[in-house]
Amino acid sequence: MDLYALAASQHSVVAVYQLRSLGLSYDAIEHLTESGEWYRRSPMIILRTGSARTVEQIASEAVLDAGRRAGLSDYSGAAWFDLNGFRLRPLHVTRLRDSTSTPIRLAMIHEPRLLPEHHLTVHKGVSVTVPSRI
Repeated sequence: MDLYALAASQHSVVAVYQLRSLGLSYDAIEHLTESGEWYRRSPMIILRTGSARTVEQIASEAVLDAGRRAGLSDYSGAAWFDLNGFRLRPLHVTRLRDSTSTPIRLAMIHEPRLLPEHHLTVHKGVSVTVPSRI
């Protein structure tokens, strides 16, 4: 998958760790932001300049800013699945507790000691905890 296809699948947001896995160096990532085509939203994510600001993009930013194996959770996760009585904001994101985790800037963070892969799914282009975990 190339950079543009990845961004399109994630509401125009891409995480630095995803860019690195595509083979981009830190200098190449810096060049993307200096070119004006991409905007650094946080140290962990960049987004396409001029992309539509949507609730899906905001949710995607929060999840990708949290790092690998993260997803919308709690009230935000329930709202993402369109369950009645729940609001998306304030955004809640769950990620596996890890001593090397970077601070999250765009949501309230929850860090359980156990977060199996099958407790995360992708819904509407954003990683989210499965309803049974919510």
